[in-house]
Amino acid sequence: MTVTIRYKAGDTIPLQYAVEEWNIDTQGVEPYDLAGKSVTFSMRGVNADTWAIADQPCSIVSASEGLVEYNWATGETDTVGMYRAVFKVINEDGAISSFPEYGVQWLWIIDDGTV
Repeated sequence: MTVTIRYKAGDTIPLQYAVEEWNIDTQGVEPYDLAGKSVTFSMRGVNADTWAIADQPCSIVSASEGLVEYNWATGETDTVGMYRAVFKVINEDGAISSFPEYGVQWLWIIDDGTV
């Protein structure tokens, strides 16, 4: 299950995300082990054909907990709207897994009246 991430326009506090995978044995989600892997972040508007942000590197905050962080560049949160967010985990062999595994990770940038 994903929740909608909310930012106000112009916010630049880093985006933190917990990469999780479904475990068939426990029938629940568990942190995805990011040891030895890299992670990228992408987002695009709901009705957009192109990515507003494409495959930008994330910092791994805790590999064992699957916690990553994306540091916004200036202007990346200035445009109000609903976005789809995708995190790609790249393993040592270059194989890619996209997260969330199921459903869509929504990112909503809300007008705060100052941008």
